[in-house]
Amino acid sequence: MDRVIRRVIEGPTPRLALNVRIWWEEREDRAERYSYRDTLSTPTLKITIRRMVAYRLLDLGDWFVCDKIRGLSGRPTSGLLGLIFRIIGDGRIVHSRMAVSADGLQIVRGTSKKGFMGMTTTATVFRDGEMIKDLPDGRSDLKELKKRIKQALKVEYVELPEGNLEKPEIPVEKPKGTPLEEPYDRT
Repeated sequence: MDRVIRRVIEGPTPRLALNVRIWWEEREDRAERYSYRDTLSTPTLKITIRRMVAYRLLDLGDWFVCDKIRGLSGRPTSGLLGLIFRIIGDGRIVHSRMAVSADGLQIVRGTSKKGFMGMTTTATVFRDGEMIKDLPDGRSDLKELKKRIKQALKVEYVELPEGNLEKPEIPVEKPKGTPLEEPYDRT
């Protein structure tokens, strides 16, 4: 953990902390990003994933944090928020917290930023992938999970080589027998 966290300023100490990088090889015939539409969520969403996605993953035992996220962006595509974001564009997804209920529902609290504006919202993800804003009616047991992921947590991270998570330090080699796949959407 001492390679990821310098110190916890406020809140619980993570059981495990990881620097995570996910990427695909940079080549002229590969897209720099791909997008998909999540039509099961309410509102519906457009998510864009860049060639390099990086974040700090914290395991707090019964909940998880993805912090300092780079390479993910998105926006609502339906409802009033869809109209607003059609005008202002995608927001950068910068932080996410998640806890899982005994029956498999994910309670997620995410933060996105666009310029100087930020928006944090809570959502419930059902086992079939459907997502709704906030908690479903009649589920008082989920309020404890929401409270847990909303608790204060301030962490000072160890500086990484070159000051960021965006440059892999090892060469990427395609495993033998892996088919070349084209990105779903080059937008």
